[in-house]
Amino acid sequence: MNQELNFNSSDNNYVIKGGCDLFTTKPISSDRKLFKTIDKHFQQIMDDNQLSRSIERERQNSIASLYGSSAGSTGGNQYGTWNRRDSSSIHERERRYSSNLTMSTSVNNVKTSFDDESPFGPLKEVTTRKTFAYLIAVLNTTYPDHDFTNLQPSTENFHRINNAEDLIHKFNNLMISLGKKEDLLNWIWDTINVYMDVVPSKSSSPFLGAQDATSGGHNSRKNSFNNSNPRNGNDTTSNSNQWDCCKIYQFQPSDESILEDLNYPYQTMWSNYWFIYNKKKKRVAFLYLTAINKLHYSMVNNRENENNKDNNQKNIISNGEDEEVWDEAYDNDDDDVIMDDEDNDVIGGIEI
Repeated sequence: MNQELNFNSSDNNYVIKGGCDLFTTKPISSDRKLFKTIDKHFQQIMDDNQLSRSIERERQNSIASLYGSSAGSTGGNQYGTWNRRDSSSIHERERRYSSNLTMSTSVNNVKTSFDDESPFGPLKEVTTRKTFAYLIAVLNTTYPDHDFTNLQPSTENFHRINNAEDLIHKFNNLMISLGKKEDLLNWIWDTINVYMDVVPSKSSSPFLGAQDATSGGHNSRKNSFNNSNPRNGNDTTSNSNQWDCCKIYQFQPSDESILEDLNYPYQTMWSNYWFIYNKKKKRVAFLYLTAINKLHYSMVNNRENENNKDNNQKNIISNGEDEEVWDEAYDNDDDDVIMDDEDNDVIGGIEI
């Protein structure tokens, strides 16, 4: 399947680099260390959130107390009887408290949204932290030259896809626009489904329809869901529960330089990274597609080939010079031996 996900687009403008890798969530020693690091980081965030909320409550109480004392100082006069000094002092304190409250609330809102709006769920839950750690471990394994440990589990980096239907639609539309055929896409999702149970009910799958035995294509790519029917516009047999078997996340960081680094030195046009997580099977499928500018791709490869050719030529020349120097030294040694031999004594016809 990975071979089919590496190709040139039909318009010959893109080089597509893709793949689908399967991982188990059973941790090894390095994974456990990563999990502990992430868990410690999240716990620190939880502590900061709690401290921030405590500070906000204290400031709110201070402001409430300030307004209470200000109201009491007016007595029965509705227009107020403060003198100029008291009024300016109170206004200054209100301004200072308001400024501090705004800053505290701003910081707290950031932390609260980071906590509550996590695509993986509330970060105070252990299962949420483990899910996020699994995905980070997959990224670190797939791209060993990069470290994703410091990525934040926020909507700025990850997005939750509601169900497999949305992912299948997006993936299929993208692949068809690049020139792939529908029978190949059915075979791809059939293969993924064997390992991940993306669509648990074979009989109700609207996408993984069986291929007609008389249709063209490879027999090995006929879909195994023989009881399913192709999707039509009036299909109402499927229900939302059939898509709840797997949780699906998309990795799309707001910092585009992260994605550019993953495909350096090639010019990345667009990238898509999806995680299909099946908790019951303890598996994660990492599905990804990257489009690279074909012209730039060819230029980079040609430049690298020329550099390699030049380096090889230099090595040949360098080795040739070494051989010449060695031969010259060897010849000189022979001359010395011959000269020495001329001066050697001869005993019994044998040169010593």
